[in-house]
Amino acid sequence: MSIFALVFIGIATVLLASFLRGYKPEYAVLAVAAGSIVLLFFVSSDIGKILDYLSGIFSSGGVTEENTGLIFKALGIGYITQFGAEICSDCGEKGLSSKVELAGRLTILLLCLPVISTFLDTVKTFLGD
Repeated sequence: MSIFALVFIGIATVLLASFLRGYKPEYAVLAVAAGSIVLLFFVSSDIGKILDYLSGIFSSGGVTEENTGLIFKALGIGYITQFGAEICSDCGEKGLSSKVELAGRLTILLLCLPVISTFLDTVKTFLGD
């Protein structure tokens, strides 16, 4: 789908939400959520192409398949977290938005703990411990 169509969907969603906010504010939140999901659905086909391309780059660069999976998972968690936090922020819930961001950061850290442990073991080996 072209960028013009995606931008049009975004602008139409904002206009609809602004109109609904005056009459039924609870429906405005649903309109924004629905518009966000529609946009995400239309760009999801491009995500597979990007992942395939990056996977090829990583494998030619000598990155193991396990580490490539961790990188993709961390990227996915980051994007999903940002998406959720922005929806919370759009709904006026700044406090909840920051909690969603914190949860995403902690999840990425938890995901990367095995890599950090391996790195520290390697450093110990080089230092002769």
